[in-house]
Amino acid sequence: MRGEGTNVVVTRIFKKFGWWSALLGLGLSTVILPTGAAAQDRDQQDQQDDPPSRVARIGYMEGSVSFQPAGEPDWVQAVLNRPMTTGDKLWTDKDSRAELQLGAVLIRLNSNTGFSFLNLDDDTIQIQLTSGSVNLRVRRLDRDDVVEIDTPNLAFSVTQRGSYRVEASENSAYSVVSIRDGGGEATGNGQTYTLHPRTAMHFQRYRFTERRGV
Repeated sequence: MRGEGTNVVVTRIFKKFGWWSALLGLGLSTVILPTGAAAQDRDQQDQQDDPPSRVARIGYMEGSVSFQPAGEPDWVQAVLNRPMTTGDKLWTDKDSRAELQLGAVLIRLNSNTGFSFLNLDDDTIQIQLTSGSVNLRVRRLDRDDVVEIDTPNLAFSVTQRGSYRVEASENSAYSVVSIRDGGGEATGNGQTYTLHPRTAMHFQRYRFTERRGV
């Protein structure tokens, strides 16, 4: 009889502490899980708040220049020293100009020009030119650097330091790449051509026409 009483007491104690263990585990889970979720949210927010590794700045403007930040539906008036990064757009109106400073690269937008950065990081400058023209001065080009200008019908990659001009017609019918000094490659409709100093490549109706002595 004494042994049975002892067993009953032990069973009751076990049950009592078993319930306390369950309650304790449930309480810890309600504390730990939200804490982990909050930490994950903070990490994601920190990544979004991290500044871009490379930015361009509007160093000069003349006339009416509009700016559209990446992900925003509205255009606003551009301001000097405004930083620009991937996804940002610029539009220079009639009789207007803008100049972007980007380390060893200088980009000049002429009038009636639509411009945006498709990609901008430590090694890559990828520009989209929807219409109008840009002048590009590349003072230094390291081995891993990529400098590319995309128009509606061709892609031009800079392969050497130099001075370049890229034009795109308003109706996307043609594009022209001119090289004062330097070198690069133009690709359109599956064709790739190497461009040399003092040459211009005209792309229209799926074919390239080269002019020398420009």
